[in-house]
Amino acid sequence: MHEVSKNNPSTLSDFVIRDSNGSPLLAGSRNLGYNNILLAEPLALHEGFQKVLKSGFKKVQVEGHSQVLINCVWGTYDIPW
Repeated sequence: MHEVSKNNPSTLSDFVIRDSNGSPLLAGSRNLGYNNILLAEPLALHEGFQKVLKSGFKKVQVEGHSQVLINCVWGTYDIPW
């Protein structure tokens, strides 16, 4: 659903919402203006969720670079200590 570019002086956020066949339905991108991956990942995920809610989609599969963040959102994280 979202991606953050790490090769830029400023961080970019983009997302693609696809149907069950993988065909794109909606996409977006924006410059977040800073270079902090710890802030960019949750902001990109939040923006993607906002678009999903506005579009009325009910069933969502999330993909991203931060598996820890995704697990936290879905409540499936396992604390290793």
